Amino acid sequence: LTLSRAEGENGWYMALAAGIPEDDLEVMAEWTEAREKMFGYSYADPNDNPVSNTYYRTFGICYGDDTGSGDTYKHVAMAIRFLSYEAGSETWVNKSLASVSTSKFTGTEMDTIDKDPASYYILVGDTGLVQGGKVRAGEWIDVIRFRDWLKNDMQVRVVNLFVTRPKVPYTDSGIGLVQNQMLASLKAGQDVGGIAEEEFDEDGNSIPGYTTSVPLAASLSASERASRRLTKCTFKARLAGAIHFAELTGSLTYEL
Repeated sequence: LTLSRAEGENGWYMALAAGIPEDDLEVMAEWTEAREKMFGYSYADPNDNPVSNTYYRTFGICYGDDTGSGDTYKHVAMAIRFLSYEAGSETWVNKSLASVSTSKFTGTEMDTIDKDPASYYILVGDTGLVQGGKVRAGEWIDVIRFRDWLKNDMQVRVVNLFVTRPKVPYTDSGIGLVQNQMLASLKAGQDVGGIAEEEFDEDGNSIPGYTTSVPLAASLSASERASRRLTKCTFKARLAGAIHFAELTGSLTYEL
């Protein structure tokens, strides 16, 4: 019933299970993914994730045998923490959560959760940190969220172009206006940290963070131009990614 009501509402992005039997989580994941939203849930058994690992917009967090106050809603604590960051600026790993306790797992259980994949919340030293950070199909949660943000941002910019101008002519200059909106969106994604900045290889050659390509008006057929639909506008962008762990080596000597 709640999901049916949500279908008629705009402006929401993530559904979170609350008081739902684990047997129903698969249905909720399938429903949410079909609507290009994200879905989160918590589950108990590290060896038995209730949702299949085919979903690219669904994440789970295992709470194990610990059932302290709020522990069965660790996914809610995750969502509150990480959705507070701008899309592209965050990673869903190595951060603390509020109002939930850490769980205890054996090394084998953590390895199982990592490979499944899902998330878990454990003590690292004396600090509770989220580990895992992937959707069920294995991609990083932050990558999915940033991809959705970029798609929406670029669509909004292009639609606003059409709405605010008397018209966008089907000429090179008009096509250039569309390209400018693509570039503006990609630059915004780079500024927030989702897209890699320009880098250089060992020979000093530039490796751009993103590129765009649009057709020349003269290369399009009369029927394409008569349709008033502009196609063949493409972009490529390099994800900035994130570093979760670092291996450091060195030595202590009396002389260097």
